[in-house]
Amino acid sequence: MRATLLQHIEVPLAWQDWMEAHGLDTSASRFGPGFNLYSLIIRAAVSGFGVGIVPTCLVEDELQAGTLVEPLKDRFDSPLGYYLCAPTARTNLSVYRLVAGWLEHCCNHAEGAAAPAATPCIFCNPQASAAG
Repeated sequence: MRATLLQHIEVPLAWQDWMEAHGLDTSASRFGPGFNLYSLIIRAAVSGFGVGIVPTCLVEDELQAGTLVEPLKDRFDSPLGYYLCAPTARTNLSVYRLVAGWLEHCCNHAEGAAAPAATPCIFCNPQASAAG
């Protein structure tokens, strides 16, 4: 609770959400500088300026190298998400469908789900697209 809390300016409620999820009061918190990039929050944390909330995938190398530590054992699952947006007239373009399919594939694999065996996966096996 004595640490300076580094903030992402485009996710202004991240610390409040985190503290509420852990049953903590935000009134005594020391909110520090705000950054517009997670990479800047990470650099500030590595330099000792405070602690930040960042996606785990962005700090895996720093955690393995020991330049950063997870101060708490439980991780916070943010209620926020990422969205693929495009004008309705462009959603039928093949490039949009390809990117949307790739993102859906990555999200499913991140959740531990495997691609259906009946359908060859062009993302895991690029040769499947040549065959089909």
